[in-house]
Amino acid sequence: MTPQEKIDSAKNIVQEVIILMKENDERNWIRAFSQMLDALEGKNASTEEAASILKHIYGGAGSYSDFYIAKNNREEQKRINKHLSDLNDMLWHLLCE
Repeated sequence: MTPQEKIDSAKNIVQEVIILMKENDERNWIRAFSQMLDALEGKNASTEEAASILKHIYGGAGSYSDFYIAKNNREEQKRINKHLSDLNDMLWHLLCE
């Protein structure tokens, strides 16, 4: 995968996470993902800053690793959070491994 392909793939995943968060009224963690998107766009786009942000939000108690989207319908909640988890795993693999 070329550096540009890696940037484009990461950008697509981040955009999908942002959409999912917006659809579910998430207002806290969306800021970090917006910062990642900014790092992946523009003439100085790179994955290093996005990876740094991603690693940072996973640190400590109350971190992004504790985040989930709550829904009244348990099955809907499971489905949405499984999708979010899959996106997070893909992004981590792409940026941090």
